[in-house]
Amino acid sequence: MAGCGDSGTQSAQSTQADQIEDYAAAHGVDADVRTAPDGEVESVAIDQGMGQVGMNLDLPDGFPGDIPLYPGLNIYGASTIPGNGHSIAAMSEAEAGTVASWYSAQMPSEGWSEADAPQGVPGQTAMIFEKDNRRVMLTLTPGASGTTMSLVTLALG
Repeated sequence: MAGCGDSGTQSAQSTQADQIEDYAAAHGVDADVRTAPDGEVESVAIDQGMGQVGMNLDLPDGFPGDIPLYPGLNIYGASTIPGNGHSIAAMSEAEAGTVASWYSAQMPSEGWSEADAPQGVPGQTAMIFEKDNRRVMLTLTPGASGTTMSLVTLALG
């Protein structure tokens, strides 16, 4: 049987992912760990019933393609809301003002209209976009070293 690559490296990668998953399982947590070809942990997903928490998660199934997401987001929470809504929590390496400006420009290009948002917690930026019978609420919270925590929630009606 012919093959290519270093099976020792592949085995070490599988072992690292398996060790993390085994450790989580020993603490009652069902974790799915994916590693990159270089052995770095690429993503960790922990199933929470209607959603997942972890790092570098995928979007929830059915997340609409007409909601642009700021480039390079690290999604650490993703869930489906009963009634066909969705929520994601993510971190970006950009400042909140930069992220807010990006959404103000990108959402209208996908047919969304910006609506007045209630004033949020001091330091946070809240934005609302509407399209058809859907509403997206975006909450941006400045983080450490110029990062931004983003909560994107889609609701119907």
